[in-house]
Amino acid sequence: MRARSSKAALAALLLVLAAAAPALAEAPALDLAASGWLAASAYARPNAAEPFAAGGLRGGLALDGYAFDAVGLRLSLEAYTNLAGLAEAADWSLAQPDPLSLAATGNGRLALGLDLKEAWLEFSAGALDARLGKQVVAWGLADGNNPTDNVNARHVGTRFVSTLDEQKLGALAANLVYNLPGNLGTVQGLFLPVSVPNDMSSIAQTITAGPTTIVIEDDEAPGLALVNFEGGLRALFYLGSVSGSASWLSYLNRFPDYEVTVVGGPATLITLSPFHGRVNQFGLDAAWLPGGFDLRTEWALSLTGDEDGTDLGLANSSLSGVVQASKSFFDSRLTASLAWAPRIVFDHHEASDYASPGDQMLAAELAKYNGQAYAFEQVGSLRLAGKLLGETLQPEALFLAELEARDWLATASVAYNLADGVNLKGGLGIYGSFREEGDPEREWGTFSNSRTIDNDYLYLELRLSL
Repeated sequence: MRARSSKAALAALLLVLAAAAPALAEAPALDLAASGWLAASAYARPNAAEPFAAGGLRGGLALDGYAFDAVGLRLSLEAYTNLAGLAEAADWSLAQPDPLSLAATGNGRLALGLDLKEAWLEFSAGALDARLGKQVVAWGLADGNNPTDNVNARHVGTRFVSTLDEQKLGALAANLVYNLPGNLGTVQGLFLPVSVPNDMSSIAQTITAGPTTIVIEDDEAPGLALVNFEGGLRALFYLGSVSGSASWLSYLNRFPDYEVTVVGGPATLITLSPFHGRVNQFGLDAAWLPGGFDLRTEWALSLTGDEDGTDLGLANSSLSGVVQASKSFFDSRLTASLAWAPRIVFDHHEASDYASPGDQMLAAELAKYNGQAYAFEQVGSLRLAGKLLGETLQPEALFLAELEARDWLATASVAYNLADGVNLKGGLGIYGSFREEGDPEREWGTFSNSRTIDNDYLYLELRLSL
C-alpha cells in the first residue's frame, strides 16, 4: 500500500518538475546555495533489556536557490542510521514511511533511512505565492505543543533524534498563499493528494485474557484514492502586536483507527484491523507580545466519523487547546515558559460503561492506543532555557505532567558550542507516574504505560553544521 502511495507521489512530483522544465531550461543561470549538517550520537536506556538503544550517524544536505530570479526551489535530503544492533542477527525488511523515502530495519536496534524530505518549486504571481512539491508546513502559531499542526506526519518512536524538526515527514502538497493588501495577513489554501500516516513501530500483537483473544493487525498507509485526498484553508491576520488565524484542515488520522470484528463462541476472537479515519479539524490560534511577554494560544476542534462515541475502534471527536506564556529575564539569558493544555473528548465512555466483558476488555485496550482514556485531560508544563557565556552554553529543562493520568516526563539538556559550526549536546529524559506500581490505569497514561515507563534515556550528540 505504501509503495503505491510513493509511486503516485513520484509521478506527481515529476509532473511538477516537467511543468517547470521549459522555464528552467531558459534560465541564464541557477543561483544555488548548499548547506548541510552531520551528527554522531549515542542513546542509552539504562532500565531497558538492551541498554544501548541507538548509535550512529545522521545527516542532511539541502540546496536552496532561484532560477532566473523568479522560481525558488529547495531539495533537502536526510539520512538516518542506528547501528546499535549491528552485531546481532538481522532479518532485513524495507518500508516507505512517506513518499520518496526508504527505510530498512534489521532488528529492534538496527535501521537505515534515506529521505528526500523536501523537493519543491515556488513562484509568485502578483499577490499570490505558490509552492508545489514535497514540503514541511507549519499550521498554527503555538510553540512546541501545536494542537492544529497536523499537516505533516511524524516519526513516532522509530528514530532517536534531539530536535523536533527531524521528527516531521515531508508531505506532497500544493500550497497557495494570497497576501492581503497592506501587510494585513494571508489566506492559505493547501491540497495534499497523498495521505501519509505517522511512522511507527509495528503494532501487530495478540492479547489473551481468559476466553477472549484480541488480535491487532499491522498498519498500512492509505491508498491513492479520491476519498483519501486532504486539504485545508487558513486565514492569518496581523493586527499590531497581535497575530491570529482561523483554519480548517481535512485529513486522515495520523494514528490508526480500528475496524472491530468479533467472532463469538466458547472462545471470543476480536480482530482489530487498522485504518485511518477522516478528521475535520477547525482551528483558532493567536499570539500576543505585550511588555516583554510572549503569550500564545491554540485550539483545535477535531470532528471524526464517530458522531455519538459508540464506535469502539474510531477516535471520538475532541477539543484540544494550549495556553502558553513565556518571558525572558537577565538580558535574555534565561527564558521561562508555562503552558496548560486541556483536552475534552466528546461522548466519552469508560470501560465499565459496557455490559459485555469482551467490550470492557476491548475498551480498556484501545484506551492505550487512541490517547482518549479520559473524558477530560490536562497537561501542565514548565520549561526553562538559558543562553550563557555569549550563547556558547545553552542549558534547558522541561517538566510535563498529565493531571488525570497522573504521570509525568522530565527532560534536561546542555548544548555547548565548541567552535563555529561544531556543537556538543548531552541530555536525559525520565518517565514517571504518581500512581502506585500495579495500578492498571498506569497503562492509560502517555508517560506511564508499559511502552514508556522503563524507557528513561541518556544521549550524547556531536553536530557539525556544514
